[in-house]
Amino acid sequence: MTFKKTFNIKSWFDWDDIVFNALEVFEATYNLQANILQANEHTLSQFELIAMISPKRENAKNAFGQSPKKNELFRLSSFQSHPYDIDFAVNDKIIDKTFELVYDDDTEWDGAEISVPSPINNYDELIGV
Repeated sequence: MTFKKTFNIKSWFDWDDIVFNALEVFEATYNLQANILQANEHTLSQFELIAMISPKRENAKNAFGQSPKKNELFRLSSFQSHPYDIDFAVNDKIIDKTFELVYDDDTEWDGAEISVPSPINNYDELIGV
């Protein structure tokens, strides 16, 4: 079973607070916690850019729970803030500055191809220079 709800980003700088509030709205609406956030590549790249330049950078962690080193580039693949833990997925059919929260009780992806953001090679590439 799948449930979806779409939200808008009003401010890139506050994207993480907007996602957290959206997760609360989703849970209040469906009495379920979303487990996937879908957005287009540009929207997710803006999340990453703000995460890298924000004082909240120290909250970013890799799979081993380590914070990125100063000036280290990184990709976001999930959002975790108690009690929420959601995976990011690229869906370029979703318009810019919009994201969709999804609860899917079968997140094994059924062998479907999943679009994963490509690695960032340098800061200029990240900001589109």
